[in-house]
Amino acid sequence: MFKNFISDSESIGALLNVPVSIIAKSRSFVTTILTLTLLAFLLVWYVQYIWRRRYLYYYSWNIPGPFAFPFIGCTYLFLAAKTGDIMDTLIDMQKKYPEIGQMWFGPKLMFTVSKPEHIEKILTSQKALDKDDLYKFISCAVGEGLLTARGQKWKKHRKVIMPAFNQKILNNFQKIFARQGEIFTEHLHRQSGNKDLDLFKLLSNCTLDIICGK
Repeated sequence: MFKNFISDSESIGALLNVPVSIIAKSRSFVTTILTLTLLAFLLVWYVQYIWRRRYLYYYSWNIPGPFAFPFIGCTYLFLAAKTGDIMDTLIDMQKKYPEIGQMWFGPKLMFTVSKPEHIEKILTSQKALDKDDLYKFISCAVGEGLLTARGQKWKKHRKVIMPAFNQKILNNFQKIFARQGEIFTEHLHRQSGNKDLDLFKLLSNCTLDIICGK
């Protein structure tokens, strides 16, 4: 369509005896105006985008964290990393920023916390009931249960399951907790000095044995 417009303008210019140089200048002027309009639109959109998220930038400004590029954030740290390397990178970051650290994954701001008092505030806060958007993909596979539900629905599910974790009921599992704890400790002793220990597998097996009541 734009090519047809150019060819039509050239033919009209030829009929009106308008010099080609004037047509070229007018075409260049129109292109410049369109480009500047597009850039102005993008600039206005970006300023509005930053303004709507100003509180995120304000509260994260004094919190230490790795350097973040615009739009991509800190994802450059994980682009070529394998699954195990991603976890190592997160662990290294937590060691570098032991109390609290922040990093941007694209437009999403995330924090790492390790102090027990910080974790307690987050886990007991009524404002931290909503799950991250990542749980939407998990809910497509497993449905909306205690793991993936949000807000009031999560409260309702939690209220239903809470009687199963009554202190009197848990007291009946003390022997199982103690026995599985000893078995887990023996496994750790046998793996002493092993730098490639898969601790996640050991913990998973220990947790499963406790749940099964072995």
